[in-house]
Amino acid sequence: MKVAVWNCQGAGGPLTISQLKEVLHLHFPNIMFLCETKNQERYMKQVQKRVNFENRFVVNPKGRAGGLALFWKEDVVLLGVQGSDWYIAAIVVEKETNDDWWLVGIYASTEDRVRKHQWKTIEEKKREWGEKWAVMGDFNDISSNGEKWGGRERSEGSFRDFNNFISGNELVDIGFVGVPWTWSNTWDGKGEVKERLDRCLGSVGWMQLHENVTCEHIEKRHLIIASLWWTQTRNKGEVKEGFSSTKDGQKTKHLKWTAKGNAKAKIQEIKEQLKATRECNKGVITTLKRQLSKAYKDEKLYWSQKSRSRWLEEGDKNTAYFHQSVMAKRKRNRISILQKTDGEWCRSDQEIEEELCTHYKELFTSNNPTEFDEVLQGIPCTISNLMNAQLIKPVDELEIKQGIFSMFPNKAPGVDGRQILDIVIIAHELLHFLKSKRFGKVGFMTIKLDMSKAHDRVEWKFLDDSLLCCKASKQEAQKIKEIIQLYGKTTG
Repeated sequence: MKVAVWNCQGAGGPLTISQLKEVLHLHFPNIMFLCETKNQERYMKQVQKRVNFENRFVVNPKGRAGGLALFWKEDVVLLGVQGSDWYIAAIVVEKETNDDWWLVGIYASTEDRVRKHQWKTIEEKKREWGEKWAVMGDFNDISSNGEKWGGRERSEGSFRDFNNFISGNELVDIGFVGVPWTWSNTWDGKGEVKERLDRCLGSVGWMQLHENVTCEHIEKRHLIIASLWWTQTRNKGEVKEGFSSTKDGQKTKHLKWTAKGNAKAKIQEIKEQLKATRECNKGVITTLKRQLSKAYKDEKLYWSQKSRSRWLEEGDKNTAYFHQSVMAKRKRNRISILQKTDGEWCRSDQEIEEELCTHYKELFTSNNPTEFDEVLQGIPCTISNLMNAQLIKPVDELEIKQGIFSMFPNKAPGVDGRQILDIVIIAHELLHFLKSKRFGKVGFMTIKLDMSKAHDRVEWKFLDDSLLCCKASKQEAQKIKEIIQLYGKTTG
């Protein structure tokens, strides 16, 4: 099953119907949730017919603002459909497994105060929804500055309400594939702002039911596709019961399936042809899209047949929420798109690999600098002879024992050194001082250096001379250099 969620920003737009039909032909959603339709039910009824959905539930807009619609196919069972001016909720009954869960399509307010009240409403409604529910749509908020590109950074406190809503209700962000943003202000140049306002959040029970769920960002504003892969799918395909065996006191049913090879390569090939013929006649594009539609159907058939048997180890002490959070984090950590140094985006795994290799090759290649005298003159001498003696003396067994026994099981020995956050705090203090300095004849200035190079890259000649300039002994400098060289060889 696939659920398409889209803030169409007006269902009466000239391209809305065409874009909806394109999504249907390429992705075959069984359910479609539209928000900010800005049109009454009589018009949305026409939209429903034109995009070939048999059922609908519509929430009329207030004037020319808002408006929601939920469309679903004839083979989908939805019960107890209900809604308000900012959400539609319904029970989805899965025919294959006879499981049911709540689908909640949301269009959150752009006002912080109203949105906070909406989070409280969902927290109250979840008692009715039970353990298995998913909320997806336009949340009109982000969880961190890492989900925002361009524009001014927001304060960390501004994310608190949304993050508390997610963690307080034990919801799991299933992550995404595709471009990282779902909204853009469509400005050119430096004024462009992009944000990930749309997402899919699932409860622990829902995530356990759909452990292979994926969310894809489509390159249209506010459009995401949530794909739900059942773990025991029996439609479309010959599934043969195998045999039962016992492993560690548990019976496991093995299933064998027959299926054609998946159409992933075919889909990619047709997509490349579509890109190459984008400016050609419409007949060629129509033929390619028809072929792509068939390839997607073949791909859907392949994955619907592919299921696996699994078992849980007895005595697993991890909570379900922790487990599902880890699985979601793995999905989020996967690099599906990467921005190049020239501003363009890598879209294939090969492009991402090449960009990463090029970046680190340049990062760890020496520029062969020669002039250090002027820089070294400004470095204070901070290492005394007593400190030298302490640093270069042989390590005895007592020190090793103290170091090992001071370790937390998941930490390195000894007291943590200066962290990157310390530098952030210092930077904040400096900026605060500069802003507060409003009187007097003496002025101050700051110089921002390349922080990435400061932490990731140090020239050998500069490192060696810096140690000597700080009154480190030659023996100590040589030992530190050997350690760093060994570390460099080991880590690559």
